[in-house]
Amino acid sequence: MENFLLFNHSSEEMPEIDSGSVDLVLFSPPYNTIPCYDSSPEIMGWDKYGLMMEKVISECFRVLNKKGILFIESADTVCSQGTYVSLAGLLQKIALDKGFYLISRNISFVKMNGKIELPDTGWNEKYFAERNAHSNCQQHMVFSKQKKSFVGGEINYFNYPFEHNYSGQKSPKQEHPCPYPKELIEFVLDKYFKKGFVVLDAFAGTCTLGEEVLKRKGKFIGYDLSKKYLEIGRKRMEKVK
Repeated sequence: MENFLLFNHSSEEMPEIDSGSVDLVLFSPPYNTIPCYDSSPEIMGWDKYGLMMEKVISECFRVLNKKGILFIESADTVCSQGTYVSLAGLLQKIALDKGFYLISRNISFVKMNGKIELPDTGWNEKYFAERNAHSNCQQHMVFSKQKKSFVGGEINYFNYPFEHNYSGQKSPKQEHPCPYPKELIEFVLDKYFKKGFVVLDAFAGTCTLGEEVLKRKGKFIGYDLSKKYLEIGRKRMEKVK
């Protein structure tokens, strides 16, 4: 394959990728607290959201090779449509039901402007949700296709960009409302990436992950509903090539 491939459609179906051809999957799904930026005008009902993620994770299982790793970044908890949802728990259950084995769970706390942000955007001073919101506690769940023992995890304090805005409205300095923190990308790739690996991001955005994968001499596949964000990512990775 070429150094990178980008596809402007949902990762619920990935017919362009052969079964067993990917080494590492990393994604952070939409948290379903706001419309999906410029891609979807509405928030999904939770039943529909669950079905979407079942399809995405099932496809990830198919395309990963026998030694492949799935890494999911998710808010621990979200408040959406008047309902509190254990989002990380929901995604973990789906992955286990699809045949994955949980081998590690890491926790990170959002740090911006050099401090831990409390309360998070959307929560008032008494820590009640005033509108749709998600927790500052992020779970990083690591799954294997092979049966392996659970080995625990780490607690991290990752620096998110100061302009990072949980309301989904990006500042003029941003290409994307919720970019991956550089420290998170390094954390994942340092642990699970090897030169020559094929890496998939099922919700690629502006391909911040893809840029780093190419720099490390890997190959990248990205899916996203936003043509605008993928074009930004394409230009970014063309520079690396």
